[in-house]
Amino acid sequence: MNKHYYVQRPTPKELVEIFKPDKECIKHNLGLWKKRRDEILFVVKQELRRIYAATEDEWSREVGQMWVRALMLNELKETERQIFQLNRVMRQSQNPSDLGEIKWEERIQRVREIEIENLLEEPIRKAGRLKVALCPLHEEKTPSFTLFPDGKFKCFGCGEFGDVISFLMKREQMSFKEIIEKYG
Repeated sequence: MNKHYYVQRPTPKELVEIFKPDKECIKHNLGLWKKRRDEILFVVKQELRRIYAATEDEWSREVGQMWVRALMLNELKETERQIFQLNRVMRQSQNPSDLGEIKWEERIQRVREIEIENLLEEPIRKAGRLKVALCPLHEEKTPSFTLFPDGKFKCFGCGEFGDVISFLMKREQMSFKEIIEKYG
């Protein structure tokens, strides 16, 4: 008989209360993770340029994009997660009197700062000022999911549109409050 145990991780609030981290140490680690993220993005851009220079047909370029994404996406997501957590701990350590819940408006704003393209697993290609990908909200073979420069999206296949919060609500099938609690 297998028993599953759930170990609850400490919240940033609890970590600050327990360890009382040095702000300079947090800033240093934050700088290291941001540098690592920039290095990863640089490598991704370099590889994509190399692929585009070496191939002329669209299919080979898309396969190359998928290959680069498969290699780098997990590492990029991990760096973004670490940066997010360190920023959160930094905010909590700067306001020791306010170790309770972060204000609702701040949480909403943080979710709005997430770029939709970082949430997509499908390859993205530029189409002028816009970016186009396969829609993650429904099955399709031709890209109809369009990302606009202002952070909004529109799928011309299923008709869904909105900002990052409405995208997450549709993709995760969660309420507004649940999305803000999970990502904020």
